[in-house]
Amino acid sequence: MIDEYRKASRLIINKLALPFETGLYWMPYEMIPIFKEEIEAAEVEAKDELNKLVSPYTSDFIQGKRTQIEHDLQDTYRDIGGQGDLPRGKLTEILNILEGRIQNALESNIVTPISFLDIKVDLQRSQAHETPWTQMEKLVLALARYPRRIISNPKVLQGIRTEPSFILDAMDVEDDALLPFNDGCEENVIHNAKRELDLLERIAESDIVQRDRCEVYFMIIDGKSNAEIHDFINRN
Repeated sequence: MIDEYRKASRLIINKLALPFETGLYWMPYEMIPIFKEEIEAAEVEAKDELNKLVSPYTSDFIQGKRTQIEHDLQDTYRDIGGQGDLPRGKLTEILNILEGRIQNALESNIVTPISFLDIKVDLQRSQAHETPWTQMEKLVLALARYPRRIISNPKVLQGIRTEPSFILDAMDVEDDALLPFNDGCEENVIHNAKRELDLLERIAESDIVQRDRCEVYFMIIDGKSNAEIHDFINRN
């Protein structure tokens, strides 16, 4: 259970941030307070669940499970080639480690913390082996996909406590033509979101250069017509 709660930060960042590089995600400053609130809520939930499980004392909880733990340890000891029974001193040592681990979880953060840093992309680099537009294209494509995926399928944010409208507002750094969006909005907005998602995927697979793909993604964000988008692609 503890291990599952430790993974909560990864689940939250996957839903509230955009992929940038391997192990790195991007979010606008407006999203950071929402992200922190979600992490704090997950931490409170994790502590509450753990306290319910071991309350009132960790040592009593461990001792209450002692017979089962000892049985499992003896089986494991023999499975790895141990002869006879696990030494009593080793059993006590392992019980103490288990108690310490649970106590440490109660007294420190259960949810794995996330570090923040500012990201700057230098599009003026000219070295042949460097491709600054690779990062930029990935980020702009993710930015265009984000609201369209949520509008098309609200379950994308399942497990997040914050209202989708607040999340979409926080991520809207380019005044997306589809936003603002509220539940119950007219069907044509959902239809357009799905249509534009499909268009984004087709552009991502096209053979035009990365810089021009970025331009097309921004045209979709800005609500340009299909005719304008196709005219741009044909000219480039």
